Amino acid sequence: MKEFTNVKSGGVILTLLLLALVSGSVWGQETVLLNEDFAEIKEGNSTSTSGSNSDWKGNSNFPKVVAAYQAGGSVRLGASKKVGSITTKPLDLSGNGGVFKVSFAVKGWTNVEGDIEVSLSGGKTQTVNYSANMSGEFETVELSFDGGTAQSTLTFATTAKRAFLDDIKIYYGETSTTQVEQPEFFPSNGATFVDNLTVTVSCATEGAIIYYTTDGNDPTTVSEVFPTGGLEIAKTTILKAIAVKDGLDNSEVVTATYTKLEPYADIAALKAAGIATVDGVDCVVKLTDAVVTYAEARKAYIQDATAGLCIYGDNTLKAGTTLNGVVQAKLKLYNGLNQLVVSGGEFDEVTVAEGAAIPAFTMASILSSSTLLFKYFRTLFRSAIFSKTAFDFKVASSCFCSPIHDVFKITITNTTASNR
Repeated sequence: MKEFTNVKSGGVILTLLLLALVSGSVWGQETVLLNEDFAEIKEGNSTSTSGSNSDWKGNSNFPKVVAAYQAGGSVRLGASKKVGSITTKPLDLSGNGGVFKVSFAVKGWTNVEGDIEVSLSGGKTQTVNYSANMSGEFETVELSFDGGTAQSTLTFATTAKRAFLDDIKIYYGETSTTQVEQPEFFPSNGATFVDNLTVTVSCATEGAIIYYTTDGNDPTTVSEVFPTGGLEIAKTTILKAIAVKDGLDNSEVVTATYTKLEPYADIAALKAAGIATVDGVDCVVKLTDAVVTYAEARKAYIQDATAGLCIYGDNTLKAGTTLNGVVQAKLKLYNGLNQLVVSGGEFDEVTVAEGAAIPAFTMASILSSSTLLFKYFRTLFRSAIFSKTAFDFKVASSCFCSPIHDVFKITITNTTASNR
């Protein structure tokens, strides 16, 4: 660059401002490398299960797409039986030492079915947990990356099934960095676990040392250094961390709480706890000789010696099998009934035995199991004619619990008119 001499201070300031403008950025501002708000997508929506069925073929910012769908100003990734992804055009991410940031808005299907993975070509992959679903607003996420090159691409993908993305931005942060980037935990804050959980941590500032505490106090440089292989925890833990590097200000302290879920002793104890919500809550239940009394596609029903429970979602359960082990899933309320919602894998650690006898129920045991069932069956049975022999009675799923099965089959034993 040509040197300027004998220039008054005002001229120097003016020259520097002009140079900043010519370079395309002003000190202290971010430099946007890609900004996609999907405004061109007019069809569909992200608020209903039927509002995003049309394929999206991509655009100039995202020329490569897999299982992507139009969702009215946003894009849906994935389907009920496959994951989806979108990949950016090649970007020059070599500036700022290859350090850049990514922000985007995300929300799940009717419930969150998985995570979002953001992968840098030839570099690392970051996994994003989120909690927003179709019924609410998008949740904004910001990530920091290093290792950008002159021909980098970024891929956004679901780890399972469906999610909506919007407002994707890739940019350089402020060029004058004086503080270490804050550490990022994985799993992120709020994760739950059953046995033990290994937590890892990363920092976008190369060479930073991460210190941590588990006693509730803020970490300092005299605290323990975070283990490179991750920290294993076996109880509910509040984890705090700080990143430090010579020549830079220490990062902000980040905090994450990891909650150990204690299993309910049986199905009756789980239901009696009254924790089920419409949106679902994480729970753990111990199954002891629980019999699968019904299983078809995504619907099943299990019963142990204490109570029965509806199962809905991806599963490999088979009627006539016995289950022993611990299951972690979401407990939801559906039409006033408890329903364990699964997405595949929840029963993988459960011991399964073939040849279980499906238990028979008396009229009294069925009617006493729930006030809701009593009111329904009482109305239905008043018009029925019973005998002393066992018979089958079919109930339309729309009247009982449609996620359980299309036809609910009950064997009533030794029923008399007095049982009505």
